[in-house]
Order: sequence, then structure tokens, then C-alpha cells
Amino acid sequence: MKVYKKNFKELFFELGIESLDDLWVLSLFINEGDTVGSLTTRRFRAQDSDESEKKKVFITLEVKNCKLDLDLQVIKIIGVIVSGSPVEFVNVGEHHSFDLTIGDSLKINKKILLDLQKKLLTKSLESKSQSKIFLIVLDDDSALIARLNENKYTTIAEIPFKGSGKRDSSQRGINRQSYFDSILKILETEDYDNVIVGGPGFEKEN
Repeated sequence: MKVYKKNFKELFFELGIESLDDLWVLSLFINEGDTVGSLTTRRFRAQDSDESEKKKVFITLEVKNCKLDLDLQVIKIIGVIVSGSPVEFVNVGEHHSFDLTIGDSLKINKKILLDLQKKLLTKSLESKSQSKIFLIVLDDDSALIARLNENKYTTIAEIPFKGSGKRDSSQRGINRQSYFDSILKILETEDYDNVIVGGPGFEKEN
């Protein structure tokens, strides 16, 4: 979790989401009655026009519900608009929702901060110093590449090994090289400190 501002006395926090773990922490940190502000889009229709267009605005909501969706990798925050800017694109009192994911930031004013919530946030802020670890589990059928998080793992990719049958060793060697090249190509685009490789059979050795 990236921290831009934190004030435990005034219960104000400005945070950046950097991982699925951060989404999980925020789903436990944000309660009904808190106010949460973030950049979002709203549809706006000018007077005397039948056409509407999306405008990017900063909106603050009084939270009514907060839910984590791991499949979509978002935290959905539903509430009532209490303020926003530009004001001409904001209708105070209307319902709105945020779908926040990795890379987004938000401002939170809490009504009450529980000890558990303070510990969760503090631990999340401290976890930035931990190593970024990737897992590769492979055999002669497929490879699974995953990112190890604090509380779970996130699948990055699944790569099949087509093989060629045991009799055609030359073609099998070509297919194996293509298999390993596909794994390497994914690793070259990711940010990590260490990789753990495992699995049954000899492919992990190869």
C-alpha cells in the first residue's frame, strides 16, 4: 500500500492501491458511514441536449456498502455523493459507486478506527519492504506462474506444453524450448525479486 497522507488522530488517510492484498485490507478498513473520495466518471447531459457524455470528476461518497470482488480484482464502494469537483458535473445526494483496483488511489475519512483496522493498515504499509516472489509450478503438461501475496497467490499465466510424443525426441526438444521461451517471455515483463520453481518430474530441472 502506498501512503500519501495518514493521520491517525484525525482519522484521515490518502492511499494508493498496489496489490490484491491492499484491496483485501481496504475491504476490512472501510466501513459504512466513512467518507471516501476518488477520481471517477459521471455521465453528464447539457441543457437542451439529448446526448450525454462521460466526465472525469473527483467525488466524495458517504459509504453505504463496501465489497471485495477477487474475480474482477476490484473493491466496490457504494454510497451517496456528499461533494465533488467540478461542481457542475456533480449531483450531491445521488447514489454513486467506485470500482477501485490496483493503480487507483483514494482518500478516506473514518468515523471510527478499530484497533484491528489500525493494525491491518500499518502492516500493509510496512509490507512494501517485503520481497516480490514469483512461483512457477510445471511438469510435462503445463506451467502455472503465480505471484505470491501476503495472504494468497495471484495466477499470472498458465502455459500448456504441447509435447510431441516420446518417439519423436527432436520435435519434443523444439516444443520444450518453445515452452520455456513462453515462460521466460512472461517473466521478462514482470517485476519480481525471486522466483521459486517446482513440480513433479524433470521439467523443473530442464
